[in-house]
Amino acid sequence: MVPAPGAARSFWLQEALADERGDPCPPLVGAVTADTCIVGGGFAGLWTALELSAREPTMRIALLEQDICGGGASGCNGGSFSSSWWDAPAICALFGDEEGMRYLRAIADTVGEVGAWLEEHDVDACYHHQGAMRVDTGDWQSEPTEGSAAGFLAARGLGDRLRAISLDEARAIADSPRFTAAFLGTDSAIVQPARLARGMRRVALERGVHIFERTAMRSLERW
Repeated sequence: MVPAPGAARSFWLQEALADERGDPCPPLVGAVTADTCIVGGGFAGLWTALELSAREPTMRIALLEQDICGGGASGCNGGSFSSSWWDAPAICALFGDEEGMRYLRAIADTVGEVGAWLEEHDVDACYHHQGAMRVDTGDWQSEPTEGSAAGFLAARGLGDRLRAISLDEARAIADSPRFTAAFLGTDSAIVQPARLARGMRRVALERGVHIFERTAMRSLERW
C-alpha cells in the first residue's frame, strides 16, 4: 500500500531536510491569481517552474504540492542521469538516423547541463559525472561488434561516447574475476535526488515562484 503523503520519508529526503535551512512553504488559503499553475513539486513540476521563470521572469507561477517538494518519487529514486546511447540502434531503427541521433544527443547533453546548473546555483546535490560501465560475465552476453551499440556509434563518429574497454580497465573500476567484456559510457551521472529537489525548490522560490506545500489539487474547471 502506498503511504499517505508525508507518512514516510526516504533516507535521501531525511538527509536533505536535516541539512536544509529555510522556512516551509505555507499551504494555499484563499484565492490567488497566476498565469500558470503547476501541480506537483517533484522534478517535472520544479523543472517546469524553473524553465518558465527563466524564459519569462515576470510570469506569475503558482506550484501546488500535496506534501512537500521532493516528498514523492522524486525524493526517493535512484538519482541517475543517463543517456540512451546503449539503445541507439533500436531508437534509430524506430525514428530514423537523423531524428534518432538528435534525440540521443539531446538526452546525453542534459547530463552535463544538470551539473552546470547545480554549480551555477550553488546546489550541493552530490553530483558525480563519472560515466557508467556495462559488463558481460559470459560469452553468451556478447554482441557482434557491428551490431552493438558501441559499434553503431563508432560508425557515426561517436565512438568516444560508448566504447569497449579492457578487462584491466574494468577491474580498476569494479574488481571481479567474472568479467568477460566491458563497455564504458561517458554520459552518465548520479545525484542525491532529494537534495536536487530541495535545491530546485530553493531556486524557484528565489525567482518568485509561489510554492504552496501541503496543498492538494481538488478539482479542475475549464473556462
